[in-house]
Amino acid sequence: MKIQYRDETLEFDEIADETVQGLAARCAETIGADVERVSLFFLPKPGFMKYPFPDRRLGDFLTPTTRIKLVGSPTTEVKKMDDMGAASRATVRPSNVKTAAASKHRDWKKIQEESMYTFHAIEPLPYLPNPEKSRRFLERLANDPGIKASMRKHKFSVGLLTEMNPAEHTTHESRTLGLNRNRGEVIELRLRTDRYDGYRDYKVIRKTLCHELSHNV
Repeated sequence: MKIQYRDETLEFDEIADETVQGLAARCAETIGADVERVSLFFLPKPGFMKYPFPDRRLGDFLTPTTRIKLVGSPTTEVKKMDDMGAASRATVRPSNVKTAAASKHRDWKKIQEESMYTFHAIEPLPYLPNPEKSRRFLERLANDPGIKASMRKHKFSVGLLTEMNPAEHTTHESRTLGLNRNRGEVIELRLRTDRYDGYRDYKVIRKTLCHELSHNV
């Protein structure tokens, strides 16, 4: 069984009748995280699962096309972040300088929300020219501060962000700029020009992405 975690693929032996709860525990142990701080994303369905995980067989959710993505931060990263916050608060500042009080809880909440309300997988179309450039374009959209803030605010979670093949969505009457499938399961964006020789304007594509995100509701 293969599970995507950040930029690597984790491989696990399949255990007959294993539960989602059991798989989550194994994933957490592998990356050195508390099971309460990890989440599993099943693409295309049933979607996002977080603690407490269901005590149900994995077989109830898996199909031949199912992909699983692991989201979570190792305990060492969490501790490092806490230590940096503590060191920052302990720094002596001039008495005449007013600063906002640091909030460890607020920072941690933001990090947790960004791991939940995000694009859980990003994939270009590998059969089109220069797919890595498309990946960078999609990653730029996914990391756009305005997009990230909007997704946190409205609690939007998208399984897959990918590009659209212009040839499949162009007619004499219209050009489809984006698609949202099953309220956030997959969002497709028209990145390329019709002749495949370039990319469309970033601001226009970002506007299309905002429109497609609204279809999650």
